Amino acid sequence: MATYGTLCTHCKYFLRANPKAVCEAFPASIPREILFSEVSHKQPYQGDNGLQYERATEEQIQDRLREAQARRKKQV
Repeated sequence: MATYGTLCTHCKYFLRANPKAVCEAFPASIPREILFSEVSHKQPYQGDNGLQYERATEEQIQDRLREAQARRKKQV
């Protein structure tokens, strides 16, 4: 599994990482350069539908972690 930059996974618009990383700004696929933190998405980026990085709440982040852990347990 790829390691993504924390900017995406801690963004309130992030939706999922599997089978590909998507968010509300990039519903088809987050561009690689943003996903791997080669380019910051704190500024507008072509095709981002007017949405840029906004930090998720701690509750959202913890919910995502719990969901990811539950998925991993099902795979084992």
